[in-house]
Amino acid sequence: MKKFITLLMLCSLAFTACDNKDNKDTPDNPDPEVPAPKPLPPTPPVPPAQQTEPPRSRGFMVSRAEHLTAKDLSDARSWGANLIRLQLTPASYAVEKVHTSDVFAALPAYFDNVIIKRIQEAERVGMRVLLDLHQAPITVGGKAPTVDYEKTEEFWNSPNTKASFIKFWQMIAERLKDAKYNNVIWGYDLYNEAAIGTNWAPSQQWMNMADDIVAAIRKIDSDVWVVYQPGTSISRWADVKPLKDKRVVYSYHYYAPSGFTHQGVQGRDKSETFYLNPTTRAEALKKIRANIYPGKLKESWEQPSQARYWDKNTMIQFLEPFDKFVREHKVPALIGEFSVICWSDVPSSTKWLKDAMEVFESKGYSWCYHAFREWQAWSLEQPEGPDNFWAKGENMPAPSKTETQRAKVVKAGFAKNPR
Repeated sequence: MKKFITLLMLCSLAFTACDNKDNKDTPDNPDPEVPAPKPLPPTPPVPPAQQTEPPRSRGFMVSRAEHLTAKDLSDARSWGANLIRLQLTPASYAVEKVHTSDVFAALPAYFDNVIIKRIQEAERVGMRVLLDLHQAPITVGGKAPTVDYEKTEEFWNSPNTKASFIKFWQMIAERLKDAKYNNVIWGYDLYNEAAIGTNWAPSQQWMNMADDIVAAIRKIDSDVWVVYQPGTSISRWADVKPLKDKRVVYSYHYYAPSGFTHQGVQGRDKSETFYLNPTTRAEALKKIRANIYPGKLKESWEQPSQARYWDKNTMIQFLEPFDKFVREHKVPALIGEFSVICWSDVPSSTKWLKDAMEVFESKGYSWCYHAFREWQAWSLEQPEGPDNFWAKGENMPAPSKTETQRAKVVKAGFAKNPR
């Protein structure tokens, strides 16, 4: 009898093995050209509601969700990244892909054809996803809103702004509330770089709005982490009050001094090339080559400003208002973006990146480099150094054939992620 049972078990195993072999392209591995997935670390045994912060992560800001590919995600994971901050631009998708000015009528297609697919692709290669609302879910005159419009008093004082944010995040939460997404969704980033003009966000409007957005999400999902960026100015963190909800990650985008990180950037046109500032190429290159870190640097490239000495200690001092808020309120923190333009002096850019990541690590912050295969001037795969500067009307250099020095620095930062 025992021999008979053993024989039955062996036959069962053999059939199972054959079945698995014949179905190698099941939904668990739908694309044989994409490398075999590396599973995410197991979900912590602590129930989500009892976790004091989301998993510590180091990753990339990436492009608009509809432009990202499975190969991009697989390649980003091969660098060691374990998180993507995924740009959601629902109005652009509605206008460009569905040919409607009704954002919410187009949202089901955006879910099915883009968002869910990117989440599944990320999970297959072992990446978590932070959904970043990078554009207000409204249209203006039948078109997607411009960045300039989203920084006006008119936008922030419109009742439609708050209503659209709430409706968008309610629809997201409803679609992703299933427990199967718990281990891949890192959080919901409520809105990217809220601001009026080039200054601090409209703190009272946005803070009141953010509390109500989170409350709407909580009616559907009580556990998901929410990422909140009050604004873009470091100096005003002393004025920030924590949101009412306790499951909030507070975010800051670090580009300081911008006279170094954004050097050569004055404005941007539709073809995504930068204007010259100063007005001739020779003058711009002379200015770029003089921007050395550590060293005396200006806060702004475009506006007259007094230079001061910048090094790692200056970075620490600069970030103190944000750090103080995080310490005092005992909240998790994310550096949602940080970067330096590719044509900066190479020893300077690599030193700036290394110092920045060391500061983030010393504070225990998660972080996302800006950006992976989004716009070439921020790309770690783009040739580096002043000779690779390009301006409006000029052809940008082809991707680097060898690994850049900046890429090596960021990969070293990713090496701290669990494998």
